[in-house]
Amino acid sequence: MLKYKTPPIDFEDEDSIWEAFEGFWNLFLSSEETGCERLNLLTETQKNLIIFNFYRGSVLRGGHQSFLDLYMDSIGINAVKDSLLALGVGDELILNLERIQEIFSFLDALVDDDEETSELAWEQLEKFFEPINSTFYKYNEEGIIDGKMIQYLRENATEFFEVIV
Repeated sequence: MLKYKTPPIDFEDEDSIWEAFEGFWNLFLSSEETGCERLNLLTETQKNLIIFNFYRGSVLRGGHQSFLDLYMDSIGINAVKDSLLALGVGDELILNLERIQEIFSFLDALVDDDEETSELAWEQLEKFFEPINSTFYKYNEEGIIDGKMIQYLRENATEFFEVIV
């Protein structure tokens, strides 16, 4: 288990919580292990937030397509669904991930390993992803995403931080 050593955190101040989480995130990213091996260093509680943060960051940078491109094989949609459930982030987002799973299982049956066919399929999926990405962006703009992360950190602080005085 990783724990970030931090001075006392004011859990009423969201900036203080974010600062402490950034310390934990950087500690996680700087570990010598790579990829999924890093996740094995974490408790389930920690994994939920770390996986969610990978998901959140990649979707904010480039939509769900970005997450799928970067983490479909290493993290996967089921792990993200589990993290959404743990954080209590909307059923609508979980439903959207299930839609993505359905379309990809359908595409796997149609598309072979031909790179040109695969690129064409991705282009055709843009319209499929637009409402899914819009829902995530709406949750983010309304503060739901960050709010759930802050709440999760408040409720599970001892899993992430070791306070030093």
